[in-house]
Amino acid sequence: MRRTTTLLLICALIPATAGCIDKNKTNSAGKVKDNNMNESTKTSSLEISLKPYTFDEKFPALAIHITRKGQDEGFLYVRFPEIIEAWVPSAGKSLKFYQDNRIPEWPAVLECEPTKLPVQWQGDEKMLSYTMDFDNGMTLTSSAQVIETGIIFKHKLYNNTSLDLNELKKWNCVQLTTAPNLHDPLMERTHVLVDNKFKLIRQLVPEFKPWPLSESTHPHFFRAYTANGNRWYKEDDNPHTSPHPGYPDDPSKAITTWQVIPPINTAVLATISKDINWGIATYSNDSDSVFTNATNTCHHADAAIDICPAGETRTISNRILLFEDNLSKIAQLITNQ
Repeated sequence: MRRTTTLLLICALIPATAGCIDKNKTNSAGKVKDNNMNESTKTSSLEISLKPYTFDEKFPALAIHITRKGQDEGFLYVRFPEIIEAWVPSAGKSLKFYQDNRIPEWPAVLECEPTKLPVQWQGDEKMLSYTMDFDNGMTLTSSAQVIETGIIFKHKLYNNTSLDLNELKKWNCVQLTTAPNLHDPLMERTHVLVDNKFKLIRQLVPEFKPWPLSESTHPHFFRAYTANGNRWYKEDDNPHTSPHPGYPDDPSKAITTWQVIPPINTAVLATISKDINWGIATYSNDSDSVFTNATNTCHHADAAIDICPAGETRTISNRILLFEDNLSKIAQLITNQ
């Protein structure tokens, strides 16, 4: 349980004024099936192009440029991945790679480091990939590919260590802050799937009250679990307040997390544009929850697998779906109706 809490706090270390990435720096209850991605969910007048980027001038990231009917809609920035983590039973510790704000005092961590940064990207505006080696023997090959409905992300990990990696998870932080039509710091247009219908996440959060933008100086998270998800704090502790790992003695920087009730159908998070004409959904077949940092609007539907044994390779994937009009087509896709 401690592992999940720590990882949620890592995302909270993002500077509130810049989002997860500075634009000036280079087993869920439901399943999504590829064969349901038909003509009805084409991106139509939405066009997508990929560009390799970096976070903190060294860690791999993506810039996803979006245009609609020839109009520049800005970029989505994806820290790719932001975090790799797993539980190592033989060591009784968690293994982690994370991109920034590394706190040596955090307990029970086996850190792994890339042997060479920045990595060398390969491909073009429709398909990009890179391979990154780690000092513990792991090798990660990550790719992003534009498909007719959006983008599919894949992370292929070769576990060339003597350790079995349980609950292996890779976190992609999908930033909406530099796409002005999507940025939603008051959670007025961001939805989750409940009872096979999309509902505003803020309407499912007990006692949530929107705050003025001028007061949004530290992260505010909303987390929704599937019926099979394991909550990392009790429902009567809602919202949950945690010290900021980087500033544990400063209450003004504490992190607030609201838990969405009731459980969601599957791990999908969708945000409608301000002009109500299009939107973005982030989802995974293999995640038990979604969460967003409202202050620095981001999407997380991060996939996980049960185990990656020593000497073996596992691939984890999730997707971004761009859509026009409203959520009805996406709800039909996700629920297979």
